[in-house]
Amino acid sequence: MLILNFKRIFLLRGISNPNTYLRNLGFSQNIATRMANNQINELSVKRLNQLCKLLNVTPADFFDWTPDSPEEDRPDNPMQLYRRRKAEAVNLQEELKKYPLELVQNILEGLKEK
Repeated sequence: MLILNFKRIFLLRGISNPNTYLRNLGFSQNIATRMANNQINELSVKRLNQLCKLLNVTPADFFDWTPDSPEEDRPDNPMQLYRRRKAEAVNLQEELKKYPLELVQNILEGLKEK
């Protein structure tokens, strides 16, 4: 099953209150709440493009796939590209607090070079 996973993106982007974040960007309360709770099953291309620009992600980043049957869970299934492991969605701000500031600074400098 292919789903839109907004929670993962918000967590990785350090957005602790996605509902407020989306409301401040002009999304309706209904849409913001549904996105924040991963309750959206479809999304217009226009809205997807808007979110990609705001969050600096690609459309593929929003999708998570879980096989519906063992037959689908083959290594050669192209949908494996959209299979995310729960461990991928970590709160980077919390993780960075565990390391010395000098190491965090080195990581940030390395990222700026990319």
